[in-house]
Amino acid sequence: MKLQYTLSAEDYLDYYLFTVSQSPTIRKKLQNERIVLLLITISLGVYLYASGKVYAAVIMGLCAIAGELWFPQYFRYRYKKHYEKFIRENYAKRIGAIINLDIQEDAIYSNDQYMEGKFFLSQVEKVEETPAYFYVKLNIGSHFIIPKKSTTQVDQLRNTLKARRLAIVEHPYWRWEKW
Repeated sequence: MKLQYTLSAEDYLDYYLFTVSQSPTIRKKLQNERIVLLLITISLGVYLYASGKVYAAVIMGLCAIAGELWFPQYFRYRYKKHYEKFIRENYAKRIGAIINLDIQEDAIYSNDQYMEGKFFLSQVEKVEETPAYFYVKLNIGSHFIIPKKSTTQVDQLRNTLKARRLAIVEHPYWRWEKW
């Protein structure tokens, strides 16, 4: 199956945000930062209460609650801004470049104006499907981003990948705001 498409900055951003959202390390980091923030505000509140500053202790308690509710949104915002900057700096020349992808019986052939490659299907670690993309992850650390909007034959692409015995992990409800 042959595909020809371009990738936008938004496509690269969605890939990186998806990867971050699936990372156990990043999830643990979010959990640890939330716990540290909560412990600091509660400790400060207890200290203020013990010092007789009840009003300040109540404010710190409210800050702890607000921090617990607000921190996940801040964490996502921070990562999104980081990757937007990363993509602007590192992918500026690749944005809008035409990518040709040919999925054969034994390999995936890829070429664009900057590179050309042949990747054996045995190098494919997994294929992850979100509502808008197929992400083909290779065991060498590389990946292919295939936007569903680039083809009218999404079902044919899915069937082609399955016919090549590539495991497709579906994430039908994934959105960056939800993790």
